[in-house]
Amino acid sequence: MLVAAAVCPCPPLLVPAVAQGAAPELDAARAACTDALGVLAAARPDLLVAVGPAGQSGRG
Repeated sequence: MLVAAAVCPCPPLLVPAVAQGAAPELDAARAACTDALGVLAAARPDLLVAVGPAGQSGRG
């Protein structure tokens, strides 16, 4: 059963050092993603699945 979900931008947009020149405009998005992750963690799921773009498939 799905207990919680969140959609956040790709990590390069969330890391100020990588988001060259766009860092200040994304502060609100970073804060919202941090809040969303807190909600997901508070749901205490048995399984947490993260999906995002990647050059390789893998399991970790």
